[in-house]
Amino acid sequence: MKEFEKLKQFIDKHSGFVLVGHKNADGDCIGTMSAFGIILEKLGKSAVFIVADPVPHNYFFLKKVKDFKVVNTFDCKQSPVILFECGNMERSGINLENYGERANFDHHPDNKFYAELNIVNPEASSVGEMAAIFFREYFENLIDSDVANSLYTAIHTDTGGFAYSNVKKSTFEVASYLMSKGLDNQLVCNEVYGNNKIEKTRLLGYYLENLEVKKMKNFNLCYGVLALKDLERFNCTSRDTENFANYPRGIMGVDVGVFFLEVEQGVFKVSLRSKGKVIVNKVAANLGGGGHKFAAGCTVKGEWPRVLDTVLKEFEKDE
Repeated sequence: MKEFEKLKQFIDKHSGFVLVGHKNADGDCIGTMSAFGIILEKLGKSAVFIVADPVPHNYFFLKKVKDFKVVNTFDCKQSPVILFECGNMERSGINLENYGERANFDHHPDNKFYAELNIVNPEASSVGEMAAIFFREYFENLIDSDVANSLYTAIHTDTGGFAYSNVKKSTFEVASYLMSKGLDNQLVCNEVYGNNKIEKTRLLGYYLENLEVKKMKNFNLCYGVLALKDLERFNCTSRDTENFANYPRGIMGVDVGVFFLEVEQGVFKVSLRSKGKVIVNKVAANLGGGGHKFAAGCTVKGEWPRVLDTVLKEFEKDE
């Protein structure tokens, strides 16, 4: 990508950066930010990491994650900014003030190309894969086991352990390359997937017990919902529900899974997942959201079950 050369120049000409993740940053975003931070440090440059929401403890093993700051507003003091997986400025969930030149690093097809430098590749499995290819080309001697673990975490989580349709030959090639650079696959998988709080596990059990399957005209849909009172009951937060969206889709005979999470009173985050028969980002876009063809999301305001009806009607329109 010619944009990679521009990104190299962008990094070369600045001494300090503000690295910005998207709201409710996931493993792809967190791992890639960590890797960028390590590389920048090795180059003798400084980096400030900011996110709008607390990072799940499963990612604390990554070298730079404990340096992440949770903020609502941030004065960049004219520093250059790299935004990760932010299709627009609002996606960060942070009011950024006095920022300098911006680099927009993303792999989502609905990106608005809003920055001075836009590095956007919808064909990539993850921004982690994009970053690995970029670092291999320009900073290969700086890639160590910490960088490899960070990038592999990004790729592994955003591909569902290499199970999703976004996985291509290049994805496996990058993973193999990271293994040669000291990647510890067992460490990553144990920390990310085998380090859950008992409260989260109990919440998951409650969520799974109450899944519902609905037969649509041309496909089967399974949905689950967690309200604020459910999170409170199990002493959990919304950050404890990462990956819950994947479970409804995994049921035999189901084509689409939907996870409704109440994040504020009367405000639901809706995560849509498809096995490939149904394109879900159209539905998300119609509801003000977006994402990939088979993994997308949006926010819907209203009371339950009216929110459910709103989403189901959008699916019916698209059948």
